[in-house]
Amino acid sequence: MASVDLTAEQILDAARQLPAPERKRLVLALQELPNPEQARARALRLRRSYRLPAKERERLRELLAKGNAGTLNAAESVELDGLVEAFEKKTHELALTIGRAKPRGGSR
Repeated sequence: MASVDLTAEQILDAARQLPAPERKRLVLALQELPNPEQARARALRLRRSYRLPAKERERLRELLAKGNAGTLNAAESVELDGLVEAFEKKTHELALTIGRAKPRGGSR
């Protein structure tokens, strides 16, 4: 997935150029996001549900060590790519879940 690095000022400038209704929706959506403390607490609470199974985590560690040692063969490289992709997918799903959850309580 391609990404673009923007400064906070560039993001603010783009937001200021939005029509008023879209700007309001953006502000409301941003207010729904958890603050860092809430996000950290949710991540700690949910992370076990989004982990790779133990056997896959162990195999990932083994393959990463072989890769670092320069002893990874072609089949293992393909296997490693698949495990890394699965790890990234789980991590992305966790991040989406954390971001979608409604803030609890009044403090931000």
